[in-house]
Amino acid sequence: ETLIEELEFVNVYPQPVSLFETSQISGCAPLAVSFDNLSTDADQYTWFVDGNEVSIDTDFSYTFNGGNYEVSLQASSDVECATDDSFSIQIEAYDSDLISIETSSNEICEPELVSFNANTIAPLSQLVFDWNLGNGTSSNIPNPTIQYSSGVYDVSLSVYNNVTGCESSIEEDEWISVYTQPEAFFDVSQTSGCAPLSLSFDNLSINANQYNWFVNSVQISNDNDLSYTFSEGVYNVMLQAVSDVECATDDYESIQIQSLPEVIADFDVNYLCNEDMEVQIQNNSQSVTSLSWSFGDGFLSPEDVLSHEYAYEGEYVIELVAENPLSCNLIDLKTASVTVAPPPDVSFKVIATENCEEGFVQFENTTILSDYDAGLNWEWGFGNGASNLAFESAYTYAQEGVYSVELTVDTELGCEGSFSEDILIDFLQIPVSQFSYSIDTCSNSVLFENESEFADYYNWSFGNMDIIDEENPIVELLPGNTLDVTLTVSNDFCYNSVSDVIEFSLEGIYEDIVIPNVFTPNGDYENDVMLISGIKDCERSVLRIFNRWGEEVFYSIYPDEDPWKGLHRSEDVAEGVYFYVLEMEYDQITGTVTILR
Repeated sequence: ETLIEELEFVNVYPQPVSLFETSQISGCAPLAVSFDNLSTDADQYTWFVDGNEVSIDTDFSYTFNGGNYEVSLQASSDVECATDDSFSIQIEAYDSDLISIETSSNEICEPELVSFNANTIAPLSQLVFDWNLGNGTSSNIPNPTIQYSSGVYDVSLSVYNNVTGCESSIEEDEWISVYTQPEAFFDVSQTSGCAPLSLSFDNLSINANQYNWFVNSVQISNDNDLSYTFSEGVYNVMLQAVSDVECATDDYESIQIQSLPEVIADFDVNYLCNEDMEVQIQNNSQSVTSLSWSFGDGFLSPEDVLSHEYAYEGEYVIELVAENPLSCNLIDLKTASVTVAPPPDVSFKVIATENCEEGFVQFENTTILSDYDAGLNWEWGFGNGASNLAFESAYTYAQEGVYSVELTVDTELGCEGSFSEDILIDFLQIPVSQFSYSIDTCSNSVLFENESEFADYYNWSFGNMDIIDEENPIVELLPGNTLDVTLTVSNDFCYNSVSDVIEFSLEGIYEDIVIPNVFTPNGDYENDVMLISGIKDCERSVLRIFNRWGEEVFYSIYPDEDPWKGLHRSEDVAEGVYFYVLEMEYDQITGTVTILR
C-alpha cells in the first residue's frame, strides 16, 4: 500500500541579526573608525551615529570629532515576517588638547618681548609642549616669552597628552612681525645763548615717519624739523619718533637748552649844583651779580652807589662794568659823561665913566663862573625896585643915597648864586688927568710925575705893557724908541684920561758930545790932545783913528780919559788929516781930525 502523502511545505525564515565589529572604540580626535558588518539574515543595513542615519552601506567608515558617540546598525530583511534588528556600541573620540595658541602681540618693534600662551583642555600635568618659535629657538613650557630681532616669524606648537597618547599641533605662518625700533636723534647748533634765543633743530631720526616735538613736556610741533624761540630759563626739548607700524614704540631724544639772560649795565647820572659837587646816581642794571664803578677821578668802587662827590670841577666819564657769569654776554659796560662845577662866585663892582652924569652908575659883572659852566640868566636889582636882565648893566639914580644892589645868576648846570652890596650915590666932580716926565739916559728910564686932581685911582697904560696902578711909575725906555702913555684917573663913578707919546731919540743921547776937528801935539800944552767932551760916565764908547791908507793908528776905550796925543806906536804921526770913528752903545759918530805941529 502505497501511501502517498501530499505534503505542504512551510518556509521558516530566520530573523535578521545585527552585528558589527570595529577597529577601535576610542582614540584621538579626529578619530577615523571602520565598522565591519557581521549581521546575518539581513540584506538591508542602516547605520546611525547618535541616532542620526549616516549610511546604508554594508560596511561603514566614520571620522569622529572629540566626544562620546553611539554607533548603531539596524539590519533588516525583505521577508514579510522578518523584523528589524539593531546593534550598537559606544565610540569615544578624545578631543584635541590644543585649542589655540595666542601671542601678546603679532606686530612689535624690537626689542620688545613677545609672550605666547597655549589654550589646552587637558590638565597641564598631562601635557608635553613643544614650541617652535621660528627663530631657531624652541620651548617646552606652556607660556614661553622671547625677544625677537626684526623680521617675520612662523610659530608652531605640538602638544602630547601622556595619558591619552594624543598629539595635537597648531602652526601659524608669518605670525609674528618684528619691526626695527625707530631711533630719535636731532642736532642743534648751540645749547645756550642770550634770550630771546632762536634755535633750529635738525631731525636726524631713522626708521620713523611721525615726529612729535615737546618743550618742557608740552607738545609744540609735529613737523620734521623744529624752530623755536626760547625766553630766559632752562628748557628740556624732546623729540618723539614714531614708526608707521601700529605696535611701534616711541623713542625719545632730549636735550637741555639754557636760554641765558643778558647782563645789562645801565645807570642815570644827575648833577644838581652844590658846594660838595656831589652827583646822584641811579643804577638801572639788569641780571647783574657784581658791579665795578669808576668815576673818572681815580676813585673805584665794587659796591652799588647812590652818589659820588668830586674834589675838583671838571668833565668826568663814569664807567660801570656789570658782570654775571651765568649770562649770555658775561659782562657789559656803560659809560656816561658828567660835568660838575661849584656854584658861581657872584660879584660886581662899579665902573667909573668918562661921561660922569649925575646919578649914572656903570656896573661891571665880576662874577667868577667855572670853566665848565656858563651863565644862563642874569638879573640886577638896583635897590629901588628897578631891575635889569643884562649881563652887565648901568643905571641912573635920580637921588643921592645908599642903595642895596643885588646880582643873581642861574647857570646852565643848574647852579644859582647872588651877591649884594650897598653903594653910595653922590654926585661927584669929574677928575683931571695930567702928568709930566723926565728921561734918565743912563738908566734908560722915564720918570713920571702924576699931577692929576680929584682922583682916587690911577691906571697907567704903556702900549703892550701891563697896566700899572702906581701913582708915579718909572718905566724903562730904550734909546731910539717911543712910548705911548695913557693915564686914566677915576673916583668911584667918574674917570678921565690923557695920552702922550714919549720919544727917546739917539740925537738926544749924544747931543752934548763935542769932538775937535784939529789939534796941535807940539808939546806947548795947548791943544796937544784930541779931547772929546760930553761923554757921560754911563756911556760905553770906543775911539778908533785911521790914516788915509785905512791903517788904524790909535785905539782907546776911554776916549774922554785917554785921548789921542798924535802918536802911533809911541812915535809922532805926520801932520795931516786923519779919520776917526767914535763907537757908542746905540750909535757911532764919524769924522776927520787934522794934526798940525
